[in-house]
Amino acid sequence: MSHEPARLKRVLIELLVITASILLAFSLEAWWGQRVERNRFHEVVLAVRSEFAGAQAELARARAVHESTAGTLEALLALMGPEPGDSAQEAFYELWAEVRFTSTDVPRGVLSNLLASGDISTLPNGELRGRLSAWPAAREDHIATEGMYEEALEQLRALASQRSPVPPGWGAPDYATSFPLRPGAVLTDFAIENALARALHLLRIVINENRNLRTGVDEILTDIDAFIATR
Repeated sequence: MSHEPARLKRVLIELLVITASILLAFSLEAWWGQRVERNRFHEVVLAVRSEFAGAQAELARARAVHESTAGTLEALLALMGPEPGDSAQEAFYELWAEVRFTSTDVPRGVLSNLLASGDISTLPNGELRGRLSAWPAAREDHIATEGMYEEALEQLRALASQRSPVPPGWGAPDYATSFPLRPGAVLTDFAIENALARALHLLRIVINENRNLRTGVDEILTDIDAFIATR
């Protein structure tokens, strides 16, 4: 009987050791799982940052094309009138050749996956979550506006082609034609002037949207960099 307390004490110690070992194992497993999840999320955030850096470069590229073409359309519009001079007619095809259309191809795959997974709620910055969540709609609105502008350019080209030979693209005709070039007929057509003014109006909206998107991207990149710095 004298050994019973000692044996019971030994059993209790063994139980405590086993229990502590199990709890420690669970704690280590949970800690490791959280660490793996944090690392995975950190990689996702870095990928989102890379995607928006690409968006920043793409928006800058599109802006350069749009702003150049806006200047060209303004110059063409200034040539329009009932009695264009010889210099205006000579400048027509040269300016026409400088008209360019480009669509903005902003990447979105990584952000789309982040939003679909719900992991965006892990970001502690509420403003960053809001900006990221609003980005897809802003991007789609801009693409739609660019589409309207492209249609306006197509209408302008179609109207011009009814008055003078005009190539499938922009510039002077680069195909054999028996018809004389008639830039004066284009410059004196008020329907073409209206179409030109509408295309320029839509392009200015595109440029303004591009500016707003670039500002939004800059803010997103700043917030992401601040979040990464705290990791």
